Amino acid sequence: MNNMLKYGLLTCVLISVFSLYVTQGFSLYGHWTDKILFWIWIGATIKILIQYQTKMVKIYKWFLFVCLILLCIPFFSPIVTLISFSFGLERSFEKKNR
Repeated sequence: MNNMLKYGLLTCVLISVFSLYVTQGFSLYGHWTDKILFWIWIGATIKILIQYQTKMVKIYKWFLFVCLILLCIPFFSPIVTLISFSFGLERSFEKKNR
């Protein structure tokens, strides 16, 4: 079987297991099964991104990168607030003091 077909099948299984867990509370049998499936998917993703350089893989690479950045945005907000407050960049107090 082709590596891309195996990866697509693994991705579909992972998505279906995740959706069953979120909607119905069902999980695969055993504690490590979900974790092993996820780590195999991560390893296969890295292998696919490095080994194949087709147009679809490049689009998928950018899609994963954009999703990663969008997931990090909520965590940057407290850091930016802390930095702006600690360096005196907070401007909300200037109007009240004048």
